Amino acid sequence: MIEIFRDSLGVPHIECDTFEEGAKATAICHCEDDFFSIQLWLLAVNGKAGHFDDWDGVYLDFLYSFLNIENAVMRLKSKISNEYLLAVQAYCQGVNEFAISHEGICLRVTHPR
Repeated sequence: MIEIFRDSLGVPHIECDTFEEGAKATAICHCEDDFFSIQLWLLAVNGKAGHFDDWDGVYLDFLYSFLNIENAVMRLKSKISNEYLLAVQAYCQGVNEFAISHEGICLRVTHPR
């Protein structure tokens, strides 16, 4: 059971039963607040942010490549607990569910129709 409500200042408050539900709810809140930036990072991890955003996208692509983030993640993945990996998967599920339910604001590059 996930419940998300925002206070008078717009701060999200999440009630849930598991860590995975908390991660999924956090993703939904992040998407509600700044889905555009999340999509730019998705493009960057695929080396395609520069194809969408000629100015900032190129820098995101460069940083991802320069910092060799993919190799760092692969090296560290075996050291990460299963509980944390499940939370990451739940977060991704939350982003995907948000994208499906808000198709009109998705960048065509990240979520082709």
